[in-house]
Amino acid sequence: AERVLVAVGRTPTTQDLGLDVPGIAPDDAGAIRVDERCLVVGQQRVWAAGDVTGTAPYTHTANYQARAVSDNLLGRDRVVDLRAIPRASYTEPAVASVGMAEEQAREQGVLIGAAAIGPRADEWLSEATPAIRAEVPLPVPADVVHAFPTFGEAYEPPLRDLVERWAASR
Repeated sequence: AERVLVAVGRTPTTQDLGLDVPGIAPDDAGAIRVDERCLVVGQQRVWAAGDVTGTAPYTHTANYQARAVSDNLLGRDRVVDLRAIPRASYTEPAVASVGMAEEQAREQGVLIGAAAIGPRADEWLSEATPAIRAEVPLPVPADVVHAFPTFGEAYEPPLRDLVERWAASR
């Protein structure tokens, strides 16, 4: 290797924000606890989104939470669903995942996570994100027809194999 990059976690930056004034106490990691609507726990008019929540510290998560906060401030009742937040490392090739890790998924016994390594994996993994979030039955994405040739085709063989193994185990 010519270069090695080591990156270790992210921590919320909540010190010196005056959170003690409204009575907000970050947890030991510095995160502000929010409910499913991004309302700060124990508060009636304080909302939080992004890295300060300590939840899935990615810009796309912050954007998603911010949209929920905006909707809730406008009187629309919006709940965030963090079960299918994609993660990506923009390496060559890209590494991406969504949903639960393999160990957690094995415990659950269903398809609730996916991971990929390959060209543009960060983009074609997006096909798994709505399937995981919507809890689409495995035979449905296994039967999707993809344009040829596309990266999305990469899903077809492993999904068909999963369906066969799942059917055989029943």
